[in-house]
Formats: sequence, structure tokens, C-alpha cells
Amino acid sequence: MNKILQAFSGGEDDTTPPPNSFLEKREHSRVKVKIPVHYRLVEDKKELGKIRGTHALAKDLSLSGMFIKTDRPVKLWDIFSLDISVPGKKLKHFFAYAEVVRIAKAGAGIKLLLMPEEDKTALKDFLENSEKEK
Repeated sequence: MNKILQAFSGGEDDTTPPPNSFLEKREHSRVKVKIPVHYRLVEDKKELGKIRGTHALAKDLSLSGMFIKTDRPVKLWDIFSLDISVPGKKLKHFFAYAEVVRIAKAGAGIKLLLMPEEDKTALKDFLENSEKEK
């Protein structure tokens, strides 16, 4: 029973399903990271200028989503605007909209919905370089 609960909770660290799990439905595989993420809950789409923001830590990242560790609770299907800073020779910032698709004790799995094409290309390069450094 414990292994079944562990599979549904996303593995031992509660961030991602075990490899080759029937629960793994992501379009792209994720890379383990520890990257600061600033997110704002989009509550009223007419008043995007009044969005309140907070910080989280991305624990893994792919072109289609990430797992963020949050201090505050989030709800399934919440929509966020994200400012993502990734380390490198020079700090790079990315902007995206994302939706909460999974809740866990440690945070939330979020799916990237919309990202400028140049940010998506730069993020892809970052992820490929991160894979090579393993």
C-alpha cells in the first residue's frame, strides 16, 4: 500500500512521478534544478496590473512545465504569470503563463501555457546545456 501511495504522491521527493511510471504524462522530460521563480496568481483577468506576486523555487524544469516549491498554498487550475531566472554566464530571465496541474505536499506541478518564442528557444538551450553537464 505504501508503494502505491508513493507512486501517486510522485516518488520519494514528492516532486515527480517515478521514471517510466504510468503517471508520467509530460510532453518533455524534466531536468533537476534549483532556480528562483517569481509568480503571481491571476485572479481577475481584467485587472492584471493589480496581481500580487510571491516567490517559489523550481525543483525541476522542462519546456512544458516545472515543479515549484511554494510557501503559500495554490489551487489546482490556478493560472500564474511567471518570471523565471536561470543561472549561466549571464543571468537570463524568461516570462511565461502557467497553470497548476498537480498539487503535492512539497508544492505544485505547473504546465507552461504561453511563452515568447525567443524565451522558449533560450530555455531549450539552457536545458540542453544542463543535460550535458550531468
